[in-house]
Amino acid sequence: MSQIRIYFEGHPGLRVPLGSFLAKAVPSANGKFKLIAGRGRDQTIDDFVVAVRQHRVGSLIILLDSDQADDGRLFVRLQQKTNWKPARKVGANSVYWMVQCMEAWFLADRKALRNVFGERLKAKSLPRGADVETVTKPDMLLKKATRGSDGSPYDKGSHAGKLLACLDPEAVRRGARNFQRLLDTLSEKLD
Repeated sequence: MSQIRIYFEGHPGLRVPLGSFLAKAVPSANGKFKLIAGRGRDQTIDDFVVAVRQHRVGSLIILLDSDQADDGRLFVRLQQKTNWKPARKVGANSVYWMVQCMEAWFLADRKALRNVFGERLKAKSLPRGADVETVTKPDMLLKKATRGSDGSPYDKGSHAGKLLACLDPEAVRRGARNFQRLLDTLSEKLD
């Protein structure tokens, strides 16, 4: 199996922790992921569309924040974007979502949140429920639950990499069905 190139919406500084987290989730990956950070959504889409034109061999995946609930039409809306013009057909099996954003994964693993934020984590301020993908993006941003006198509240740039390093893939798998779908596909492509 050749390398799986994953184009993800996020800062380049998340490449290593995200890659390590995915490798922990899919142990058979053994260095077979190449992560490409696209920063914002439009840049990530542009990079992926160019890659589809240039890379005829190997597997290409795009991983985006959905910014909204998964109503089953996320891929259709993506296809309607003006910059979604791949040179060849790209199906939903190449497009994966962090619903509604990466912070959903963090909510799925409260132990990781406690490991990073310690005593200043106000667990009662975190959204409740087992399905973290139903939590709205504003409620996911963790600022209220992490604000305290002994440190700054959650900041994606400062904390996301640390949280990715602590995340238990099984906890995220249980709480986020779209993450489960991504792992299933990665495992299939590596077999």
